[in-house]
Amino acid sequence: MNRKLFFSRRFLPAFIVIALVTGGIPVTAGELTSGEQLFEDNAEKEESSAHVSDELTSETEDTLLDAPEEDILTGEEAEDEVRYIKGRPLTEEEREEQLAPMKNLQELPAVPDIKSDFRAVPEAGRVAELPSKFDAREEGIVTSVKNQMPYGACWAFAMASAMETSLLRRGAGIFDLSEEHLCYFFANRVGDVLGNTDNDYNYHNMYNWTGEKDYHEGGNDMLAAEFLSTWSGMAAEDEFPLLTNPSHTEFIYQNHDFSGAYKTEAYLEDSVFSDYSVERMKQLLLEYSSVSIMYKAVDSYYNPDTAAYSCTTSGGVNHVVTVVGWDDTFSKENFNEVSNVSADGAWIVKNSWGENWGENGYFYLSYEDKSISTLVCATAVPYPEYSNNYFYDGSSGISSYPLAAGEGMACIFETKAGGKHQEILGEVVTHTWTDNTVYSIQVYTNLKDRNNPLSGTPAYETSFVYRQPIQGVDTVSVPEVILEPGSFYSVVIMNQGQSRLNYGVEADAEYGWSSFDAGTEAGQGFLYTGGQWLDLHSENEAQAMCPRIKAHTKTGELAVGVPASVKAEVKGYNKIQLAWESVPGCDGYTVYRKEGNGPVKGRVSVLGDTSCTYLDKDVKSSGFYIKPGVTYTYTVRAYVMNGGEKKFGSHSVGVSAKTEMGTTSTTVRTNNNMYNSLSWNKIDGADGYYVYRRIPGNSWECIKVLKGGNSLKYQDKKVKSLETYQYMVRAYRSIEGKKWYSPYHCSGKIVTSPAVQKLSVVSSVKDGIRLTWKPQEKCSGYRIYRIDKNGTKKRITDIKNGKSSFYIDRTAKKGQKYTYYIQAFAKEFYGTVYSKYEKRSIVRK
Repeated sequence: MNRKLFFSRRFLPAFIVIALVTGGIPVTAGELTSGEQLFEDNAEKEESSAHVSDELTSETEDTLLDAPEEDILTGEEAEDEVRYIKGRPLTEEEREEQLAPMKNLQELPAVPDIKSDFRAVPEAGRVAELPSKFDAREEGIVTSVKNQMPYGACWAFAMASAMETSLLRRGAGIFDLSEEHLCYFFANRVGDVLGNTDNDYNYHNMYNWTGEKDYHEGGNDMLAAEFLSTWSGMAAEDEFPLLTNPSHTEFIYQNHDFSGAYKTEAYLEDSVFSDYSVERMKQLLLEYSSVSIMYKAVDSYYNPDTAAYSCTTSGGVNHVVTVVGWDDTFSKENFNEVSNVSADGAWIVKNSWGENWGENGYFYLSYEDKSISTLVCATAVPYPEYSNNYFYDGSSGISSYPLAAGEGMACIFETKAGGKHQEILGEVVTHTWTDNTVYSIQVYTNLKDRNNPLSGTPAYETSFVYRQPIQGVDTVSVPEVILEPGSFYSVVIMNQGQSRLNYGVEADAEYGWSSFDAGTEAGQGFLYTGGQWLDLHSENEAQAMCPRIKAHTKTGELAVGVPASVKAEVKGYNKIQLAWESVPGCDGYTVYRKEGNGPVKGRVSVLGDTSCTYLDKDVKSSGFYIKPGVTYTYTVRAYVMNGGEKKFGSHSVGVSAKTEMGTTSTTVRTNNNMYNSLSWNKIDGADGYYVYRRIPGNSWECIKVLKGGNSLKYQDKKVKSLETYQYMVRAYRSIEGKKWYSPYHCSGKIVTSPAVQKLSVVSSVKDGIRLTWKPQEKCSGYRIYRIDKNGTKKRITDIKNGKSSFYIDRTAKKGQKYTYYIQAFAKEFYGTVYSKYEKRSIVRK
């Protein structure tokens, strides 16, 4: 970079003026020049000019000696007199040299008008009364005049001059910015360093006066501002010089390495666009000190003697220059008669045809010029505080979308510039085509849905609101927002009440001399309308677009995010499943476990940012076993590798889980052999089982310890007949010499089978055969069977009274032999249980 301390100030003796224009805004202005357009005075021309000057001086002295004293005035004092730039009229040869550059300029198409609201006033222009004169050169903030010849690159020179002035205003020193870099990479656009715009293209189709295709030709500083907002330039002149021969007549085209596309020395900050009015131009000059304009340069309207110009027709612009001041006293007599200038006043204009053209490279443009249009101002910084530029609008076509009040637009970006480091968002770049706009800005972080700009956490409690007085590109400083690496965030811009504003969008555009492809993709740009968010690519791919929203971030500390949504789920008696949300950019995780009230211990590292689960279980090799019934608390920390070492983030929120051995389900049946039979389900991990029994109302007692996880049955033979019992079985697991027990479930109450029922007396009586027995009072009743001489068994009765002690079989026939037996029975919850019995035989008499 050519950067020098700036000590001296330039002073020009004259000022320049422009006229109000209400016409259209041209897309581009290009110029075609020939080898005759040279302004390098050689020694011979200097000598010739000296002789002419001597003759004129002699004649002038004679005239002055004869004139009255009051008529002898200096050029500055005689404001109504013609002010010659060389103190005399130019020779015919000098006039031709001055007019030559205008003879081969070509007219180019125009874009729609800029619709300016002249009630909007930039801050520095809000003064009670504008001064009659202003010259930025006197402040030492205008760089030297350059020579664009033989190229039609006036637009690039005007933009470079405006940005150089901005840097001087900031006290950043003198910069010599590369117009070559701007021209070449505008026509040969390269995708941005973050890889978000690889499918965006600028196509350039301009030819110079020799008929050769030339990337310098054409251009427009609105398009240049669109392009430079991507930070592809501007570069330093000494690294990307504009090549030609010493006489500026030879075209030398270069093929620059694409690696230099983003080798930027001055970064565009803001750029405003305006239609023309005298008051607006003055306000912009007070705010920015330089204004790029387009106008129609025609030789017949230029007075080389006074370097004064004014065109009487609008449209057909063909040149771009930089206005650096004004002079309300610049005499109308300095302009050609054909220009019909009716009032004093002119703009001081810096051209790019070398210092030997005009007045040291400058000329004066009447306020009344009808062709002035497309006012563009720009500010720049040498070192952006937020050096990562997120955007999708890589191409440079001019398009906009109307937003009604309450509508808005948004872009979703992935945080990736800082690698594994956090990023800090501190600037948002907006682009509006309406004056006096009021926006709100909100940033949503850690989006959960990449198709919903509002699916994250809002960064601001209330949206950040700002006003943009003049339309254009605006870099807005916003409260800083921390962005986690690899996360997705959105920048949402809403129209705060204006009935309609036109917001800049990237879309395909065609201007004849150039065209632009907007390589939009789904999930990039969104429109809020009708109460819903629409994807501007997916809704209509044939007319896909993307908002011109940029986010500037700076790389922060090496940061590791915190795992969110950690969950612990019991998967068995010795398994706990952990799961959490992925932390973008991390290299792995460490899971920490706390057992009961014990210390926290690191458990395991899980490599890979997609491995967001861990199964905690027994590890026999290390002697670790998960204990049933014990609460385990877990946290998870993400880490990134930094210089071969792990850098950890913070612990996640702790989650707890407690494993249990399975609960036994015990089945109990009583047997008429006077025992109760128990069985239960197998419990995973059990080393054995404890069998407990109780009589309802009494305490539990352990009646048996069974070793082995497959012992699933037990017969309780130490029971009393017709006694009520309850049972439970608990599995146990032996860990480190201690038993850990499963939950238990009590069986239902069960009554033991009645004792063997005997017939104490069987006798033949008058009415039949009488059966007598000793009752079992706790039983539910008795069932009596009879077997005849043929061996046929018959149930002859059920007695449903446990206290009964006899029964008379009145169906027995005399002389017949019968065998009887009786069973006591008890009704259980699962059915009826019958006792064993003894038979007795008898013959009825």
